[in-house]
Amino acid sequence: MLKIRPLITLIFVIFVFNSMGQVTKNILTMEDFSIESNGKIIIVENPISVQLQKDVPKDIFICKTNFVSYHAEFTYKYKGQRVKLVRRTYAKLSNGKKVYSKKKKDMQELKVSVPGVVKGKSSESILYSKKTMGSIFVSFNYSFSYK
Repeated sequence: MLKIRPLITLIFVIFVFNSMGQVTKNILTMEDFSIESNGKIIIVENPISVQLQKDVPKDIFICKTNFVSYHAEFTYKYKGQRVKLVRRTYAKLSNGKKVYSKKKKDMQELKVSVPGVVKGKSSESILYSKKTMGSIFVSFNYSFSYK
């Protein structure tokens, strides 16, 4: 009994430290927002951080104006020796209709690239109403740390 107790304690400590390390994996951080909706500037001061799961799209709310809310959808894919970060933004109108932008992909090869972080800048302008020429322009920097 005395020999089993330290072994169980050691296994528990290893499990706790291993699970703590997994919390900091696959973190997406968005910051430095520049948002303009119909000529009005919207301020988002706080950076947004979320954890992504492999092959599961994550919908992230960014801001809301009187007529439209702006969201980003990120998906993390890992296959073989490649890591892909797919992003797509959309404006959601008050009636529930979504106006999407094009999908954009960032890819790193683990053998060649420096693995660990995908950084970039997203700039999208979405025309959500052709009649009133209502549009929203959003620009932000993102950083995705994996492994």
